[in-house]
Amino acid sequence: MTGLKTVLLAEGNPNDVDLTLEALARHNLANEAVVVEDGAEARDYPYSRGKYQDRSCGNPGLKSSGA
Repeated sequence: MTGLKTVLLAEGNPNDVDLTLEALARHNLANEAVVVEDGAEARDYPYSRGKYQDRSCGNPGLKSSGA
């Protein structure tokens, strides 16, 4: 069995973040969720740039929401 991938959630509205994380928890998501505020941070995260330069290795599984 492979390890769980991190979920990267790009959302600037704190209420939407709370609702999304609550929905994921209701469906028993075992993955770690990392929340970034915008597209710039979403680009920085996988490349360990900006405020993510010191994060541990490993990238999230990426999927477009189509939005």
